[in-house]
Amino acid sequence: MKKWLNIIILFLLLGLGFTLNFLPHLNYNYPLHVDEWVHFTYSEHISDNTPLYFGGESNSLETGFHMLLAFINLIGVPYLIMFKFFAGFLTILISLALFILVRRIWTERAALFSVLFITVLKSSVLLLGPMFLVPMSIGLFLIPIGFFLSLYCKKILFLIIAALLIIHPPSAIALLILINCYLIVERNHVKQLLYQQGLGILISLPLYIPLLLRYKESTLGIVNFDIYPGTIFIPEYFGILFTLLIIIGIFFLINKAQYTVILYSISLLILVLLFYHYNLDILVPYRRVLMYLFEALAICFGVGCSWIISRFNKYREVALVILILILLVFSVPGKIDSTKKVYHLIDDKDYKSFTWVKDSIFIDITVLLDPWKAIAFTPIAGQEVYSRVPQGYNETYINRNEEIYKFFKNKCVDKKLLEENKITLIYGDCGNNLKKLTENVYLIYK
Repeated sequence: MKKWLNIIILFLLLGLGFTLNFLPHLNYNYPLHVDEWVHFTYSEHISDNTPLYFGGESNSLETGFHMLLAFINLIGVPYLIMFKFFAGFLTILISLALFILVRRIWTERAALFSVLFITVLKSSVLLLGPMFLVPMSIGLFLIPIGFFLSLYCKKILFLIIAALLIIHPPSAIALLILINCYLIVERNHVKQLLYQQGLGILISLPLYIPLLLRYKESTLGIVNFDIYPGTIFIPEYFGILFTLLIIIGIFFLINKAQYTVILYSISLLILVLLFYHYNLDILVPYRRVLMYLFEALAICFGVGCSWIISRFNKYREVALVILILILLVFSVPGKIDSTKKVYHLIDDKDYKSFTWVKDSIFIDITVLLDPWKAIAFTPIAGQEVYSRVPQGYNETYINRNEEIYKFFKNKCVDKKLLEENKITLIYGDCGNNLKKLTENVYLIYK
């Protein structure tokens, strides 16, 4: 009975996790985040040789992710279907990977509560998370697998490390931190694990040395530090109940001398504090290091909940179900609310116009349109744009975007801007000043 109850609970949680992360797509068929549109563009460039923004290069630090999406597209899955459904499927994979790891190193009951934690974990446009189809989501899936292999199947660990370095280097660094926390605490199989790490790094290193150098040069200082967590950001993010259960789990791990996850969490927390409070970007970049910390805390949370259930000498199954229901009642409303806070860069009318451009214009052109909509224009219409909202601070594009806003405010009368930048097509409201081809698409008079 206990075994079947756990299986039923697991499948219900997996289904709930998929549903909650699919909610933003119920009435919206397009990517939900700027990063998703950018990955869409890079992947389509690989599969269909469509242009990149501003004639950029096809190589990036996340080439493996783009190649994976391009391969899935080439076997028949449209990109918009991927971005609509795959985040939900990845939530299931992340949950299963964590379940397998926690079940093996602790108990099946703790594993179930860790899955519950991932099920209701809030994603955000600032931190990302399982709600979005981005390389970090692959990382959240592969990190538990990589750590499981480092414990029980070390000979193929290098494959996970190499794959993560190609798909999402920050996730690979997070995994390496976790593995080395284990080495510091347990001091087991040191030579073999160091060898596996070195081999994984060596496989990907020839591809990434020039990219890493260029990446650091090109992105230095682009991140906005205005929003950062205070000293109580974890209770604010998870709520008091979840925070208390995490603390109980931490104390229980300490009591059992299980320090690896705690040391890993402390290491990530130090990186978080260095980034948010001192603007220091070390090892794992950007504010999204928090998601790796949250995944580690999911283990502590599972252990804490499992310890509470173990206090019931009788009716443990009943206590398990009741605690799960209580936790869901407290957390699901917040999770649902978080799914509403996403980007809707385009609507169905925009998509119809963009596809009209793709189907009707067969030469390479440069298009001027609203900088936010421009992010979605290139992957859908297959044409370059004059400017777009960049993913970080970039003075050139900020100036261009100001020109665009002024241009549309004046109903597209600035012919000098169009001529100097060889713009052929405009998408927006130009009144009667230009020749209209279709819905909000205008041809420049030559």
